[in-house]
Amino acid sequence: MSLELDGLEQAVLRCLEDKPDLGFNDLLRELQSKGRRTSRSGLSRRLKRLVHFGIVSKKTQPGWPPSTRYQLCRSGRSRLLGHLRRWDRSLAVIGLVFAAAIAIAGLGLLVQQRKIGDLRSRLAVEESLLVEQSRDLESKIQDLKASVARYQEALSAMEDSMSNGTIDLTKRMTEARARFFGVSDSKIHGAAQYIIVHCPEKSLSDA
Repeated sequence: MSLELDGLEQAVLRCLEDKPDLGFNDLLRELQSKGRRTSRSGLSRRLKRLVHFGIVSKKTQPGWPPSTRYQLCRSGRSRLLGHLRRWDRSLAVIGLVFAAAIAIAGLGLLVQQRKIGDLRSRLAVEESLLVEQSRDLESKIQDLKASVARYQEALSAMEDSMSNGTIDLTKRMTEARARFFGVSDSKIHGAAQYIIVHCPEKSLSDA
């Protein structure tokens, strides 16, 4: 049956491995210097347990007051080495898990970077197409404006031509009446006014 050691007991074994043959007070100060807070009663219980299981040996030296010295037994050293090996294996497993996590995270980051690169490429292509379509649209708008300007010029020319043709037609009709009747428009108009003024009855009967 394996004996499980708590944190304080493992710290006691490390202290006795580094500095063998320590007294109770020396061992308490050594633990406290390494940041392991414990009381005298707590340390005493741990030492009694380690001595009982043959992991630590206790020697009482004669004198007054009597002093006790603690040493690490062979079984204690093997337990300490086994604990250190288990700790090393745990660290190795933790390191492997951490490395695997980093690798997975890096792979995910690489995939995301590739997706971002593909998206940027698609956006660049779409932007290029939009620029080309915009240029084509601007060219068509310019062509349409030029066509409208040409149509306006042609319409203005047609209006001028029709105006000139109307004036010329009126002039030709006047000349034709003058040749047919042998008098001009002014003379015809004057004769009509004379008849209206001097012969109203004649003009009414004619009407």
